[in-house]
Amino acid sequence: MFSDKDKFHDAGLSVYSAVLDKKIEAIAPALALPEICGVIRRSFGEQPAHMVEDKLLTLTENKLVEIKELTMERMKMSAETAIRFGIKGGDAVFVSLAEEFNAQLTTFDEELKKKIKDKVKLFKA
Repeated sequence: MFSDKDKFHDAGLSVYSAVLDKKIEAIAPALALPEICGVIRRSFGEQPAHMVEDKLLTLTENKLVEIKELTMERMKMSAETAIRFGIKGGDAVFVSLAEEFNAQLTTFDEELKKKIKDKVKLFKA
C-alpha cells in the first residue's frame, strides 16, 4: 500500500481503509513494524521507511491496530507453526497469531497462501 509501484498497492489500500474505518479489527505481532519498515527501507530508502514507521505507530497509538507481544508461549506456537507448514519464522509468527485469535490472515504472499491453504483463514482484500 505504501508504493503505487507495488502490484498489491490497491489491495493494501483497501485493507488500510477498512482498518481506518473500523470495519475490521486489526491485530499484529510486534514483529510487524520492523518487518514492514525493513522491506520499505530495502526497496525505497531510509526516508520512506521512517514515514511508514510513523504511519504504523500512529495506527497503534490510535488503537486501530492492536499489537501482540511475542511471549514465550507465542514463541513456542510460532516454532510449531513453522515446522508444521514449512514456512519462514517471521511468517510463522503472523500465522500462529491468526490461529490463536481465530482471525483472518492478511497476506499477499502467494507461496505462503499455498502452504497454509484450508488450514488458516485468509482475509480477502
